[in-house]
Amino acid sequence: MLYLRRLSPVCLVCAVLAACDGTDPAGPSAELMRLAGHNQVGTVGQALPNPIRVRVLDSDGRGVAGVEVEFAVAEDGGSVAPLTAALGAAGSTYLLEPSVLVITDGTGEAQVIWTLGPTAGLQALVVTVEGIDPLEFSAAAQPGPPAALEAADGDGQLALPGAELAEALLAQVVDEFGNSVPIAGLTI
Repeated sequence: MLYLRRLSPVCLVCAVLAACDGTDPAGPSAELMRLAGHNQVGTVGQALPNPIRVRVLDSDGRGVAGVEVEFAVAEDGGSVAPLTAALGAAGSTYLLEPSVLVITDGTGEAQVIWTLGPTAGLQALVVTVEGIDPLEFSAAAQPGPPAALEAADGDGQLALPGAELAEALLAQVVDEFGNSVPIAGLTI
């Protein structure tokens, strides 16, 4: 206290303002904000091109560090891995799980890599933080490259030689997971 009495009034004001520079710690989690990764398009069984990123905010809009965030895919929606594990050293392995917990960093951000499931179509991932409304991310999963040609209709018919079959023979090209792969100009 003796030191503060020796300061001029201007210096005292500057000292108080420096102590209140807005770096107060963030309050409790109040909001979950989507930052990146929503509405991507990818290939079944492959990681999406961009990570799924969220930020946890307090009631004043400041990022909250150290919050547990759960990323969980819907049924057959693939798997997720923390971004740090996915970007690990070459040859490193990490477990792809249907859900993972990630702790927010100093800015309140958490992110994962989402690997799509085997079924073509719309897939979903839900992000939750205790006490906050969850967020849903979606991705359109497109079929993979052609892997096989399968009978689609008319297989197993019997007819006399030279006679017309009762049903047309139909075949389809599928990817490794059995999703139909559209191929323009395919004639069978």
